[in-house]
Amino acid sequence: MLFSKANLMVGKVASQNATDLGINCIRLNADGSSVASNGKVLMAVGPVEEEKVHFPDVGPQATPGNQGVSVPLDLLEKTVKNLPKDKRTSLQHVAMTQARDPRKIEFTTTDMRHEQRVAGMPKTDPFPEWKGILQRVRGNSDVCLRVCLNRQSVIDLLHALEEACPDRGGENPVYLEIHPEGKGMILRCINRETGQRAIGGITAYNTNGQWLPADSWETGVLQVQAKRIIRVGGTK
Repeated sequence: MLFSKANLMVGKVASQNATDLGINCIRLNADGSSVASNGKVLMAVGPVEEEKVHFPDVGPQATPGNQGVSVPLDLLEKTVKNLPKDKRTSLQHVAMTQARDPRKIEFTTTDMRHEQRVAGMPKTDPFPEWKGILQRVRGNSDVCLRVCLNRQSVIDLLHALEEACPDRGGENPVYLEIHPEGKGMILRCINRETGQRAIGGITAYNTNGQWLPADSWETGVLQVQAKRIIRVGGTK
């Protein structure tokens, strides 16, 4: 099975604390998606459309299995470092290949001339039920406020707010006020040392009236599954 660099980047939000059992890793799922969390934020990336990726043959491939597999962060780091400098999209992928030791997971990268393989033991602690977490965070999509923002603008503003309002306690609250018609967003913080307030504003990105539609993977992740009711003790 193939995983893209985007799949591996979920490790940016994985817990770096080795005592955080279950989330000190990234999770590769049976459908080819990936997910990670540090207990406060969670990020998931959908599966690769392998038929569109012309990845070279690097030997027999493996899969995460029906239950998925948790990849330790040191193995993830080695895998990311092995991605070639060649920025062709097809080569910015890794193949999960069959390891000589069947207990291990192995990832293979290539630059079309050389192959690099790294293998290690997976984590065995259970990963949280992540789809339910995202569904609860999203809530009722029919009533949620929607706003599209330039991602780099959000990053720049958050960096500036972080510098203006440092929080030694590590809580770092930012208060979001979203325009009811999706025309933009206000971000508010307080510098707890000086008592000063900081206000940031971002106007909405012009989507020309179009919203990013959910693909089949997103729908499967975010749609709350109806609970099946089984009646017993009668025919009605």
